[in-house]
Amino acid sequence: MRGLEELKKAKLRGLDQHGVRVVGARWTGCRISECSFADAVLEDLRIWDTQVSDCSFAGASLRGAVLGSWHKKRRNEWRQVSFAGADLRGAVLIGALFDGCDFSAARLDGVQFEQCDLRNSTFAGPLRDVLFDCRPLPDRPTPAPLRDLDFTAATFQHVEFRDAHPEHVVLPKDTHFIPNYRPTARQALAALESDPSPEAHILRAELTNALHGPGTEDGAALYNPHDYLTHSEPLATLAAQHLNPSAR
Repeated sequence: MRGLEELKKAKLRGLDQHGVRVVGARWTGCRISECSFADAVLEDLRIWDTQVSDCSFAGASLRGAVLGSWHKKRRNEWRQVSFAGADLRGAVLIGALFDGCDFSAARLDGVQFEQCDLRNSTFAGPLRDVLFDCRPLPDRPTPAPLRDLDFTAATFQHVEFRDAHPEHVVLPKDTHFIPNYRPTARQALAALESDPSPEAHILRAELTNALHGPGTEDGAALYNPHDYLTHSEPLATLAAQHLNPSAR
């Protein structure tokens, strides 16, 4: 549909664009509500300073899309939006608000939620190599706490939370947040200093890398024993000894 290729300060409401194919669209300063883009192909979509509410992108291909842009310190806002089953691989998500959104079965491999404001949203299905970066960074919005997020039906594989401040966030079984992660990591490094084992070398490298860059002292990180078990049982045992908050 040619009319969707470039939108500026447009107001769209109640449109059914199910299955539409528009690659490389540019939307700026728009207000979009009660529209369906289910099963659409919107790859390489670029969005700036736009509010989307009560819409469906279920099953849509949004590969390489810029859904969070933090353009001139103005964010994109997504409220009550379904991304269920959508393909978000390669998407850019910087400083966006996601409130009441459904990411069930969405393809999020390699996606980074950078300084996003995530609230009242659901994630289900496999999450692989997904980063929730909540660190305070220059020229980025002030990170908000992660509020009322449900991951109970998700499975984590190399999922990372950096400097998170979770409020009512429910994680998958056997995973935990490590509160006050930076002090905990420094304490673990000190305890591992004299350990010559290969597993200690791996864990020291991970902790040292995690402490690089900005972060708050009370920010949380994720403890997922399955990530360590995929390497070896001795590494999982060592990580549990120093990082598992439920064991203390």
